[in-house]
Amino acid sequence: MNEPLTQLHAEAMTAEREWTVDEIPALSAAVSLPEPVPAADRISRRIRRYYQLQCRSFLRYCEAYLLPLAAAEYRAAVQYMENCGITDGYTQERTSAREEYTPDFDLAGV
Repeated sequence: MNEPLTQLHAEAMTAEREWTVDEIPALSAAVSLPEPVPAADRISRRIRRYYQLQCRSFLRYCEAYLLPLAAAEYRAAVQYMENCGITDGYTQERTSAREEYTPDFDLAGV
């Protein structure tokens, strides 16, 4: 007879995905869930499969529902820039939008 599961050792299982619109990154998603290690017994394998399914479901949700919203926002921003006559706009990666890269907007030198 199988012994009951008394301990479960887990490591982080991470999945990341990035979607692009017109070759510009428009949406990125990352999910981190526990993964039983080692997945040797039946219960550990079932737990592992459950979290893998949750991970895939989250990424499918992002692609089906969030990506169209992000794409629409991107296209609206491009259209707005064109309407304003901006022909050479500037964008930056979200990862570079940290405080150390943000200048002080104190109007010094204006």
